[in-house]
Amino acid sequence: MNARAWGCPLPVAPLILGAAVAVNVFASTAQAPSDRGIIVGHVELGPDFEGADFAEAILLSPEWALAWNMEVQQRIDTYFANNIGAVNRDRDLFSLISSRARRESTTSVVARMQARLGAGFGEVVREIMSDGNFEFVDVPFGEYRVIVIAGLGDQGAIWSGTVTIRGSIPEFVEIQDRIQ
Repeated sequence: MNARAWGCPLPVAPLILGAAVAVNVFASTAQAPSDRGIIVGHVELGPDFEGADFAEAILLSPEWALAWNMEVQQRIDTYFANNIGAVNRDRDLFSLISSRARRESTTSVVARMQARLGAGFGEVVREIMSDGNFEFVDVPFGEYRVIVIAGLGDQGAIWSGTVTIRGSIPEFVEIQDRIQ
């Protein structure tokens, strides 16, 4: 198309056309912010699990994190009610009850997730690198629980932590809460 067809003098037409292209390019790249982020995490497995047979991080979505929290609380309530006399005599028993409830809830919720997600379960599991690092990408915004499971021979351990994804900037989570 020539400049006269635009109704402009010749030198101005390329400027208008260039501005129109620039606006078009800007409009196509200035999309709404992504509603997904990245979780970068670290867990210190400790000397007991150096050379672990396996170590994996499992990402519990907000739905599964809520299920885990509810199951932990239900188990604590039940164990506490069934052992109130013993807990009153030995206050340290409560930490054992709490640990048992969290360990059993982890096993239960992860098994249900695996059954429901089928082959998609692999999308929420990451191998822990030898330096203790792991990463989940393309994670929708929300509050998540990260469960780390490691095994060495007949020993196993579980760690847990939470992270909230609010933006595209990677969120770092240090998993320090060892359940067992």
